[in-house]
Amino acid sequence: MLVLAAVLLTVVWRVAPAASPPIYDGVCAADPYRALGSSTPPSSATKMYGPVTAGSFQTSEVVTTETPPQAQLLLVDGTFVSPEPFTVSITPIAPPGPQPSDGSIDGNVYRILAVTASGKQLNPVDAAHSATLLLRGTGMNPARTMERLDGTTWTGLRTLLAGCGDTFEAATPRLGDFALVVPKQGGGGGGGGGGGSGPPLVPIVIGLVVILLAVTLGLIRLNRSRSG
Repeated sequence: MLVLAAVLLTVVWRVAPAASPPIYDGVCAADPYRALGSSTPPSSATKMYGPVTAGSFQTSEVVTTETPPQAQLLLVDGTFVSPEPFTVSITPIAPPGPQPSDGSIDGNVYRILAVTASGKQLNPVDAAHSATLLLRGTGMNPARTMERLDGTTWTGLRTLLAGCGDTFEAATPRLGDFALVVPKQGGGGGGGGGGGSGPPLVPIVIGLVVILLAVTLGLIRLNRSRSG
């Protein structure tokens, strides 16, 4: 990887104009993970909504207050329909009795609910208007799978790495209890975490190094021929 980085720097140095400004990547400022029961507990989040008719619910989000948030619920247009006011809540809870069969829970379990004033629990109206949940893990390797507790069984959701702070995201057509799950050693991730074992990284890196070395040598020879 150091060789690859050196080659990339050489190519950029040769190709970029002399007056080009340096390139800076964004910096992810992530607080330490807050586990339930720790001296700095994780936060909860609630948001109230008025009655909504079909198609009148607007894009919205409910997020906890950590940096970055440890739990975020993103709602699209038309996610909910309710003739009475309701509250969407995100609450860290103690791990329930049933444990995932395909791995171990990483970080907190979060209970995500939408409840009307009369106590009725709401879910997104259909799969096309599902909610997107982002949960932060304690790490990103191995890749976590987000899972939802359905009765006594954890169901894996198709999970993507969302970026800053070891955050993962998944769409869900139902609310309930959610957690990130670290897969068992030697086994695959949860049922919905995406298929396959990923691309062969080592051959790809070697191939890139060879290609970039060839490009670099070509640039050096071209520079010498111009100056000669």
